[in-house]
Order: sequence, then C-alpha cells, then structure tokens
Amino acid sequence: MPDVTSFFASTEEESLSRYKQYKSMDPFPLIPPALLSSAQIQVYIAKVGLVFPYLPEIDPKKDDRVTSASFTMTIGPEVLFWDSEGAQQYLTELKTCDSITLRPNSITFLRPAERFNMPDYIAARFNLRIVHVHRGLLLGTGPLMDPGFTGYPMIPVHNLTENEYTVRVGDEFINVEFTKINIDVKCQMTDTDNNVVNIEYMTNKGKTCDFSFTRYIDKNVWQRKVKSSLSTAIDKATEVTKQVEERLKRFTLGGIIAISLTIVALVYGGYELTMSAISITNAAREKVDRNETAMGIFNDQQSRIDIQKKQQIELEQLRNTVQRLEHEIEGLRSNGTTRPIRH
Repeated sequence: MPDVTSFFASTEEESLSRYKQYKSMDPFPLIPPALLSSAQIQVYIAKVGLVFPYLPEIDPKKDDRVTSASFTMTIGPEVLFWDSEGAQQYLTELKTCDSITLRPNSITFLRPAERFNMPDYIAARFNLRIVHVHRGLLLGTGPLMDPGFTGYPMIPVHNLTENEYTVRVGDEFINVEFTKINIDVKCQMTDTDNNVVNIEYMTNKGKTCDFSFTRYIDKNVWQRKVKSSLSTAIDKATEVTKQVEERLKRFTLGGIIAISLTIVALVYGGYELTMSAISITNAAREKVDRNETAMGIFNDQQSRIDIQKKQQIELEQLRNTVQRLEHEIEGLRSNGTTRPIRH
C-alpha cells in the first residue's frame, strides 16, 4: 500500500510549483462545481498545492484536520495588536506553544500557520472554530477568500467579553470551506433586438498577502491603528483611576488632617442645618394643632347657636298659635255659641 503522504508537497517551493502549474487549469474537471468534500479538499491540496503545509495521517480516522466539508487551520507565529498604552505590538517569531493573550474588549490580528494558494476555479470562506465562538470571540461573518489569492491572510479576532483569553501557536484556529466554481460555461444575454452579448468570467487579479501585517496596516489604514473603541474607553478609565490613586498617595499628613477637618465641618454644618429644620417643623406642627383646636371650639359654638335659633323659631311659631286660639275663644264668648276649635 503506497504512503499517502508522498502525494503531498513537502516544501513550500514544491507547493508553489504545483500551484503555478494548475492555477488556471483544473486537474479534476469531473469534480462538479460545489462545496468540496473532505476527499476533494485533500486531492486539490495534493495536486494543486491549495494549502501548505499539510500531510494527512496514514489512518484517515486519526486525521482531525479535515472534516466532512471543511479544513482546520492552526494559529501561526505572527500576531499584531495595540496594548493598553496604545503602543503597537508586532510579534513575528513566535514558536509552537507560545502563548498569545487576547485582552478583554480588544482586537488582535492573527495569521494561520498554513498558506493559501487559491486557483482561479476555487474560492474559500472561513470562520472561527465553534469552541472559540462559545467563549465570546468573533471573527466576522465568514470572510471570502477569492480565487487567485495567495499568502497568509491577517485575521482580526474580536474578544467581545470582559474575560482575558490565552491561545497558543499551533492551536486549531479556523475552519475553512472550499467551493469550486464553474469558469468554463459562457453566459449569454439577448437584448430587445435579439443581439447576443457574451458575459465572460473575469479572472481575479491574484492578490497576495506575502508581506507583513504592519505593511498592510500602513497601506490600508490611514489611522495606523486598529483598536476597539470600548477597549480604548476602558484603558482611559483605568489610566484616570491610576492617576487618582497616585495623587492620593502623595497627600501629606497635614493635607489628610485638613481634609478630615473639612469633612468634620461639613458634617457639623449639616447637623446644625438638620436640627434647625426639625425645630421649625415642630413649631409649625404646634401652630397647626392650636389652629385645629380653635376651629373645633368655633364649630361647636356655631352648632349651639344654630340649635338656639331653631328653638327660637319653634317657640315663636308656638306663641303665634296660642294667640290665634285665644282670639277664637274670645270671639265664641262674645257670640254666646260654642264651635269646634280649629287647629
């Protein structure tokens, strides 16, 4: 049984040689345009140098770098970020298992250890492995690697959490999907006069990222800095806190005593003001109580007056009735007759 690893490039030069040979010529035309499977990814890596370095396990069951429809890439030796002081930190010679700290609410640029060599008929899309996503890290919405691209892309990783995470060179980093596109089919369009127009496939210019991260930043980012706004705000708040702490440490004993006396004076002044307010409130409450008592006496006297008036009216009515009866009796006596008395 032949050694499967012998089909794959063992050096970067060999990989680039295969890529140049098959950049515009598909060695597997019978593979249909679609998302590539694990087997198809490996044959294109072996024949075209699609990814380097990669040597499969002799036992396919032990090869966890290739899944059913994606390829796993690892963290490489290059990292770029801006620290809490705003200073650029660019490390290019990290070794396997060296740690990389992802600060809270920050952006860190990482590069995969593997190189992309994308032919004209294959595109790629990648995203963080799910284990990193669950930690609160974010790469984006699946950046597209165009056909014709070569090199090591710089990948911004956002730590959206308040936690500090550590990753290491060689850790599994991103999952890459490769999609084959059909570049041989000619597309035609017909206008209203039945004129046929051919729409041809436009070959990518073949961009490369075979240069340093800092050169890319200098070329494409005029601010020369890519830093999370939230991280900047936190760093400023931290700096202000440190300054306050330093100033507090510089206070002399006399200064501390003066501040203490000022605080005591403020507290005493507040106490005096509070006691004055309480005294005024109590006096007002006593006046209200006295007014309420006087109002009760007035209402009682008014009720008595009203009763007396009512009794006087009734007494006057009774007096009028008696006088009327007396007149009627006197009239009966004068006439010598007796009549029923009207009530």
